[in-house]
Amino acid sequence: MNRVTFYKHYLDVYDLYEKLEKDVITELGILVLEHETDADYMKHIIDYIDENRVIFSMVFSPYSTGTLRDKIDKMIDGTYLTIYRERYTASARSTEFEYFCHYHATGCLSVIEKWVRGGYAQPKDLIAKGISELDKNFEAYCDKKFS
Repeated sequence: MNRVTFYKHYLDVYDLYEKLEKDVITELGILVLEHETDADYMKHIIDYIDENRVIFSMVFSPYSTGTLRDKIDKMIDGTYLTIYRERYTASARSTEFEYFCHYHATGCLSVIEKWVRGGYAQPKDLIAKGISELDKNFEAYCDKKFS
């Protein structure tokens, strides 16, 4: 893309980044809403990240500002909290429950971050399956503690 074309679409590089950030959050949000009740919910997120490797290599780079990562973290955290609150209605309003959900969401995102920073070396199906197993273990724990 030459300079004239760039400035025809964007004010500056910060404008480009802001639009890129907005697009990623929107697309991930739609993906989450479409699949939040699927058993393989995380597989769809992993597929999206794999299809957008350049962007997510930037998101999880140690040199990034971290703003987009923080927004993704909050979205996944909120999604898990919503999903599990619907399942454990009586106990799900406690602070303890919120901390457990946050721990779980952050752990899932950390696995994804390690995969991305590792250059996507592991097969995406292995990562999705691993996170799904963590989900099952978390749900089993919550069944005992909050049901």
